[in-house]
Amino acid sequence: MNWSDQAWKTIEPVYNRILQLPFIGELMAGTLPEEKFLFYLQQDACYLAEYGKILAGIAAKADSTGYKQAFLKFAGDTVSVEQALHEFYLCNISDEDRAEPSTFQMKIAQTLPPPACFTPGICIALFRTGPLR
Repeated sequence: MNWSDQAWKTIEPVYNRILQLPFIGELMAGTLPEEKFLFYLQQDACYLAEYGKILAGIAAKADSTGYKQAFLKFAGDTVSVEQALHEFYLCNISDEDRAEPSTFQMKIAQTLPPPACFTPGICIALFRTGPLR
């Protein structure tokens, strides 16, 4: 059994409990109230920004050129996902109004990082102080 299969098997009970959360059920069914959905997107944007930094940090410390390239690609893909998320919520704004930040962008800028972002923040701090291992 490869590492990935082993990791998924280990966390399967937790993953299955996560899938049973009302929030996940409403999100998957498209019935999550808009206010909760927008809050989720704000938190997700914060998380993705931090996660992209972690991936870039791994690339910077990787010894192998192949690993450097792979993790830089992962970091770039993460930024692309975040940008696509923002652009999706800008699609209803006319070209002349695009010079002004959207309400969604302003909310993102004002959002405090969620507790999940503290873990990536810790990882970033570790990149600054130690080797990649």
